[in-house]
Amino acid sequence: KAEEEEVKRQVEAKVRREQQATLSVFRGLQKLSDANPDNFDTLKAEFDKVMETDLPDTGPQKDQLKAEAERVFGLAKQYVEQARMQLKQAKEQERLALSVLEEMQKLAVEAEAASETACGYVKPLLASPQGLSD
Repeated sequence: KAEEEEVKRQVEAKVRREQQATLSVFRGLQKLSDANPDNFDTLKAEFDKVMETDLPDTGPQKDQLKAEAERVFGLAKQYVEQARMQLKQAKEQERLALSVLEEMQKLAVEAEAASETACGYVKPLLASPQGLSD
């Protein structure tokens, strides 16, 4: 009778561990679904640890969970890489826009100076009695 109780406890403990491990893997998958360029490396490290420590204890659903984990991780990685590329492109566009703005400001200053110089030449002509009719 004591042996049966011990076997029963061991089976129950194994089932509990499988359930806990499965939940832990699911939590890791859920976190990965919220991955972004800022938190991806941290989430990946957490996920790798969960996969190493908990996946082996998930019991009969281990292979299914592993396949799903690989699929979700692949999607998260692809999303983050795409987001990083878009961020890089946006920064490059911003850099180019600032460069164009600087050039336009420089040209505006030069145009203003040229306008003032031209006014300096025209004012004496306008002030002379003959004007511009020469």
